[in-house]
Amino acid sequence: IHHLKVGDLVFFRTYARYPSHVGIYVGSGKFIHFSSMFHGLAISSLNDRYFRRRFIGARRVLSEKVIKKLIYAQEK
Repeated sequence: IHHLKVGDLVFFRTYARYPSHVGIYVGSGKFIHFSSMFHGLAISSLNDRYFRRRFIGARRVLSEKVIKKLIYAQEK
C-alpha cells in the first residue's frame, strides 16, 4: 500500500474468488469507488478493516505526469 500513487487502480476480492471490486487511489490512504451500500460514489480508506482484508493489489495505468495534467485541467 505504501507504493501507491494517485490514479492507481486498487483491486479487491469482495464477493468472489477473483477481483470483484475496483477503485482509484486518491492519496492519503483513500480511494474512490462505486459503493452499492451508499448507492453511488464513495471515498473510503484502504485502512478500513473491510477493504484491508480484501485488498489484493494495485496497477498503475497512467503516469503520474498524466494524472497531474488531468487534475490541473479539471481545476481550470
